[in-house]
Amino acid sequence: MRLDLIFSTLAFSATAFALPTETKGSALAFEALGAIGLQDISPRSDLTRRDDTGRCRWGRRPESLGLPHESNGCGSKSTHWVPEMWYGSCCDAHDACYADCGQSKRACDDAFIVCMQRNCHDQVGGLGHGEELQNCIGASAIYWASVRLLGGRAFSDATDKYCRCV
Repeated sequence: MRLDLIFSTLAFSATAFALPTETKGSALAFEALGAIGLQDISPRSDLTRRDDTGRCRWGRRPESLGLPHESNGCGSKSTHWVPEMWYGSCCDAHDACYADCGQSKRACDDAFIVCMQRNCHDQVGGLGHGEELQNCIGASAIYWASVRLLGGRAFSDATDKYCRCV
C-alpha cells in the first residue's frame, strides 16, 4: 500500500504512530507529515530542537551554539521588499531575540510590537503629527501580525542555527 494513500486516509496521533526513519519510503512519510504540520515528531529532531514556546522537548534545556547573531532587518529572504520605515532597530532586536535560546517566539513578537510603537511615539509623536503617528502605529500592527502569523519558520530557522537542546 502506498504511504501517501495511508496518510491521506488514516487519521493518526503523532505520539501513537511510529514512522520508519531509514527506509526508502520514509522521505514520503516525512513529506506527508510536513504537509499536515507534523514534520517534527522524529525523536532525533525532538532531542535537538526547541518548539515555538522556546522549550526543548524531553526535559532538555536550550543552549547557545555561540555563533554571532546576524540580522536581516525588516523582512526575510522572501520578503526583502518590506520597508523598514520607523522600525529598523526593532527588526534587528527581533532577529536577535529569535536567536536568543532562552526566549520564546511569543515573547520576541510581543517585545517587537512594544519596540515599534515606542519608536512611533519617539520619532513621529508630538503636536502636529497625529496622522503620521496613527499611520506608524497602524503599520506596526501589520508588521506584528505578520510575524505572529507567518514568523514560525523564521523562529524555527533561527533556533536551528543558533541553539540546540542538551
